[in-house]
Amino acid sequence: MKTFEIGIGRMVIKAPDYYYCEQENEETVMLSRQEEDDEPEIRFTVIGVVPVEQFSAEDMLARFRDEAAEKNTEVRQVQDKVYFSYKKEYDGDIIYYYQISYLNSIISMSACVYKECTDETVHSTILKDAEQMLESIDLLENSKFVVIEPKDTDIDYVVDSVCQLLKVEEEEVGDYYESGKALDRLQVLLDDKLFRLDDLVYLEKLGLLFGSLIRYYYQEFSWAVISDEYGRELVLRFRGHEAVSFPISMIRKRLEEGEHINVAELMTDHYDSVLANIGQ
Repeated sequence: MKTFEIGIGRMVIKAPDYYYCEQENEETVMLSRQEEDDEPEIRFTVIGVVPVEQFSAEDMLARFRDEAAEKNTEVRQVQDKVYFSYKKEYDGDIIYYYQISYLNSIISMSACVYKECTDETVHSTILKDAEQMLESIDLLENSKFVVIEPKDTDIDYVVDSVCQLLKVEEEEVGDYYESGKALDRLQVLLDDKLFRLDDLVYLEKLGLLFGSLIRYYYQEFSWAVISDEYGRELVLRFRGHEAVSFPISMIRKRLEEGEHINVAELMTDHYDSVLANIGQ
């Protein structure tokens, strides 16, 4: 299962591994399997947060009952979520709407099945997935250690950091990886040490370039995020496992300890270590 952040608060959902996420705006994320252009889509939007001192579960339940009655449906409760759902059709596209109350937040979820999709089993599958996601809504802080999928802004930051260090445009980065210039460039930057150890932003970018090189040479890795009360850190997750690597910390720690870093050796040693830890 994958874990995705929703909205601008610290809420998360869990979804099957075959889903991918696109952040449409600050409040809305869209999940799909990205297999076909007409692939069904599930959207989550945090549409409102009632101040805690003004929130009343009884009032919210009464409000939802009234709104559900207007849609000729009923309120349901699953775990600590209250919701109602209804269906609409637009030019052949069918959209299943869900209005959800969780704690003091109001969340809108929709599951859209496009008219081009003629497989009847898709409707039941998408509804099953959507309702499982609904049940999984939780506060990020309820998990002591959770690995979540990166947002578009996280990936953009990685790309921008790599381009800055390599001094190339985004469309040139692939050639730098393929030619080995990216690895050579990081090695030169680490050897020359033309930076301050208290410049944590720059050290972070060195770590992101290192992580990007690991991803290029060992494609079982993908970017993920560790998020807790102390902040967010981009990490690498090994395919099919919860094992994560901390490329930023790996580089920063060695630099702070005055250790010489051989980039190629460090990547190889780390990859072998991960394989050993997961029993491969």
